[in-house]
Amino acid sequence: MQGSIVSKACDIAMDSRYQSIEMPKQSVSILRRTGEGIAQPFSIHLVDCTFNTGGADSAPWQFLQVTFDGADDNGLFQVTGEVGGVALEIASKSGEEIRPGQPLPYKEISSDDIKLDYELRLKLNNEALKPGDYSSIIKYRIDYF
Repeated sequence: MQGSIVSKACDIAMDSRYQSIEMPKQSVSILRRTGEGIAQPFSIHLVDCTFNTGGADSAPWQFLQVTFDGADDNGLFQVTGEVGGVALEIASKSGEEIRPGQPLPYKEISSDDIKLDYELRLKLNNEALKPGDYSSIIKYRIDYF
């Protein structure tokens, strides 16, 4: 029998594992006028990260890469429910739009505590706008390199 012991990359803080994000109520008139809703910030908090310090006993991890997965609605995240004409957009803190299933650029693991900040907002999807309740399930995956 053979084996090896490897270090983990990062733990996900408990409050970041399963998030239920309550979106603010949106006005149909504002959505029509601006094409998008009010941004709702959220974060993924990584803790106890081990990373490559160049030492003989350091972890092999240097970078992480986040991918958000969900039903695609022309580059946005699909919503279900009574509502019509909208989908969800996730954007990075710097404003970069995030597409379903497309990995984000690598981020260097440079500390043992990393907070990844994003915004979620409704956007028009070129269908007839209809008020109502909606929901969506979006998962994220973190790969380490």
